[in-house]
Parts: sequence; structure tokens; C-alpha cells
Amino acid sequence: MTVFIRMMAFVIGLVIGVSAFSIPYLNRITAVQNRAEVKINGQIFIADVVRDPSDQAQGLAGRDRLAANEGMVFLFDEEDRHGFWMKGMTFPIDIIWIRDNAIVGVNEYVFPEPDATDENRTVYLPPEPVDSVLEVAAGRAQSLRVETGDPVRMRPLIKFEEDY
Repeated sequence: MTVFIRMMAFVIGLVIGVSAFSIPYLNRITAVQNRAEVKINGQIFIADVVRDPSDQAQGLAGRDRLAANEGMVFLFDEEDRHGFWMKGMTFPIDIIWIRDNAIVGVNEYVFPEPDATDENRTVYLPPEPVDSVLEVAAGRAQSLRVETGDPVRMRPLIKFEEDY
């Protein structure tokens, strides 16, 4: 009986130990699977990827800032003139409009509008239909000398069945 109890205690301890070390690792994988490497003019950004309409509506709202090489990329199922606003934003950004992996336009130094209501908030639109949008820290588009027609390369940090 004591051998059985020792064996059970060992197995339970092993399961607890493996779980304790595995859960943080699995959380990191989940965080990385929704991120992509976005390359523009030789500069690599690590961007959060948002596809779901509710995540797209949230965007960067509520965050304090973006680091120089961070961003958020919005991937759309269909090309359109998707509008963006600064609701809930606390810092300025550059909005880079993309279609077919090429830049079609840029809005630089887009500032928050903390006192605006939804009815009078500025809505930023691309110059033509886009299939993705990259938001980066204000000034990054200028520092990279981003221009219409520049290629944009995106690849997931962890490859899954759905490619970008």
C-alpha cells in the first residue's frame, strides 16, 4: 500500500511540475501566434495581427504607447476603403494603407481626439481600397521615407494554416 501511495504522489507531483513549467510556455505561444513580422524599407516591425471585427474596433485603444519597432496590422477579408478613427487612443500614430503588399497611402502624425464625441470624431480613409493597414508610432513612416508603391512583406511569427 505504501508503494502505491508513493507512486501516486510521484505521478501527481510530476503532473503538477510539468503543468507549472508548461503553462507559461503555452501562454507565450498564444501571444506570439497573433503577431507578425512586417518589413518596410528594410525595417522590421513586430505587429499584433487583428482580423476579428471586434478586435479591429478595439485596435490600439487603451494602450499607453508603441515602441519604435512595434505596430498593429489589420487584415481584412475584402478590399475596401476601411475607415479608422482615434477613439480611446492616448498617443499619435502613423497609418500605413496597404493593398496587395504595397503601400497605397500614409496618414502621418494622426493625433488622439480626447474631447471628440463619436459624431464629430475624424475618420481617416485610405486613398483607395485596401486589404490591410499597419499602425505604427508617429514619425516612423517619415523616418523610413515611406512612399506609395513601397513593398510590404508580412509573415507570421508562428506559421499556422491561415497565412497572411
